[in-house]
Amino acid sequence: MSSQSPRRWVTIVGAAVSALFLWVAVRHLDLGSVRDACVRDVYVVDVDTPLDEVLEHLAESHVGSALVVKNAKLAGILTSGDVCRVLADLLQQRFPPPEDDSAA
Repeated sequence: MSSQSPRRWVTIVGAAVSALFLWVAVRHLDLGSVRDACVRDVYVVDVDTPLDEVLEHLAESHVGSALVVKNAKLAGILTSGDVCRVLADLLQQRFPPPEDDSAA
């Protein structure tokens, strides 16, 4: 009998099936080009735009990112992942974990 749990085997098999599906899709389907998949109506903001204004627009528009420009040149991309990372940092600063982790 294997030392790995059945749950571990389900995870391994699931990953293998996902990889196989991806391989079949890439090899045998016409996926088109980036041009076919990209969004053309993008949200562009200046680097000095207030963050709360940008976040409100992203939430209301169900948009996951904004192109950030400075002097009409791309300076970066703000993504929902970036926002979550900033929020997590703020929450950790505001509510630091207890020093004694035996309470958890």
